[in-house]
Amino acid sequence: RAYENNSRIMLNGSFGNSTISFSDFECYISSLYASHRYIKVLKELNQFQSLYGYSRKYAIKRVFGSKHMKRDSGKKTSRAYVKKSVFEKYKVEQRLDKMNQEYLKCSDDFMNYKKLLYSSRPLRQIGEINTKQSLMTGVVVRDPSKDKRLIEFCISLPINQFIKDGEERRLVNVYLSDIMPKHVLNNRRKGRQSADLKYKIQKQWDMNRKEWYKEY
Repeated sequence: RAYENNSRIMLNGSFGNSTISFSDFECYISSLYASHRYIKVLKELNQFQSLYGYSRKYAIKRVFGSKHMKRDSGKKTSRAYVKKSVFEKYKVEQRLDKMNQEYLKCSDDFMNYKKLLYSSRPLRQIGEINTKQSLMTGVVVRDPSKDKRLIEFCISLPINQFIKDGEERRLVNVYLSDIMPKHVLNNRRKGRQSADLKYKIQKQWDMNRKEWYKEY
């Protein structure tokens, strides 16, 4: 529809969660804990709970309990959307398990996250998806949050520029405070992403089901 309206460029910010809007409170707390800054850990937990209205019990569980949940979930992989023959031929399960272990390390060490940020694997995947979408629709996808200069800038920053005083997504909130409306930046209630996914799939369920399961 954008192409029919003579629009040839579509802006999105899908990479923003990895750069200017990056936020991983667990990673920040782990960094402080590893540096033996225990008093700072308690202060950050207190500020986090008061800022977002959580109980102290939930705040502690969110930081320390979620790590065990992540590690348990990392042992499982899904075969959805992948042909069984291809899945086995390229040892997808083993490769996904290895990737999951790399991602889990990012929750413990900000330096590991920085290395992952300019890894060729996720950048190639995103680039291929956007390229194929553009070739199919005639509309070029551009993401300012994936700009090479912005990635380099974010890599040069310490983690307390992204999370500090209990506030998540601090970088975008502070540096864009004179550009973005306050009600947008300060909105801590988030809607459900892709909330209409089930509706879209059900509209063509027979075709989708046949395509997904024809190799099983």
